[in-house]
Amino acid sequence: MNKSQVIEDPLSITGTDVEFSAFRANGNFSYPLTDWSSFKGVLLAVGFGCGSEGTFQGSAVMIAPGLAVGAWHVLAPHLGMQEKWTVLCTRLSNDVLQLWSVIDHTHIGGTDLVLFNLRLQSLADPAIPFHHAVISTRVPPRGELVTNYGLVPDALHYPRMFSADVDKTEVVTFKPLWSQGPVTETYVWGRDRGMLPWPCLEVGCPSIGAMSGGPVFDTEGALIGVLCSSLDTADKRGPSYVSLIFPALLQEFRTGWPTRNPELQILLNNDQCVIEGKERLTPVTTQGPDGPQASFHYRPE
Repeated sequence: MNKSQVIEDPLSITGTDVEFSAFRANGNFSYPLTDWSSFKGVLLAVGFGCGSEGTFQGSAVMIAPGLAVGAWHVLAPHLGMQEKWTVLCTRLSNDVLQLWSVIDHTHIGGTDLVLFNLRLQSLADPAIPFHHAVISTRVPPRGELVTNYGLVPDALHYPRMFSADVDKTEVVTFKPLWSQGPVTETYVWGRDRGMLPWPCLEVGCPSIGAMSGGPVFDTEGALIGVLCSSLDTADKRGPSYVSLIFPALLQEFRTGWPTRNPELQILLNNDQCVIEGKERLTPVTTQGPDGPQASFHYRPE
């Protein structure tokens, strides 16, 4: 049973001194996953609520304090619905969920990546640090094993998830899922002009819908991208497609938690974001049809 009480300003209760630590996946998981503490709270379930109803349709991953990355195609259909967005994050305990609300979002143009600006809305234990994933700009070569993770609910729709009557509120339960396989193709400049025109990988493993936006780690345990799509083949072996993370590192955004910073910045310059291989990326400005636009040069290994 996983419960979390909504707190408008949890830091007013616990104090403003919070600790942040980098997280590197060790890959030593068995199936089914039962030790939620292995994720250190970086794995998120993306949910949408309207009135008392709620639904969960994707996953995401923490990459900096109050900042997560997920899949744009999970969020985009809900933008015109005026819904209250909710993101749930596992804590270090098997029976506690950490509740976040989305302050705003930033779509990484031309990709399936989206940044979620988050605010904590559940009580936090000041003795337990907040974690975010170590990011790598490297592109794993063909044959290297990578691992996808997702936080999947037992049901996609909960009619009374946000009921005003606490006794009638539905209990939301989740299970972390994973799949692993070799990189079968790399597309640093996109696979095609239609379905996958952004930097991505093809991976020889299956995945399911609610894992979309979930983190993908390399053999060193660093975050290299998020799951964007998969093919349902007869042999149930995929492939799955992974949006590489590095285009998001040059996107301007505003931090929102634990303190609000009104200044625009890019992840590549964020001191609290742990990025390996920064030297592979060089910000540039190109002339687009609507004027100057931010872009990058990527230098592979």
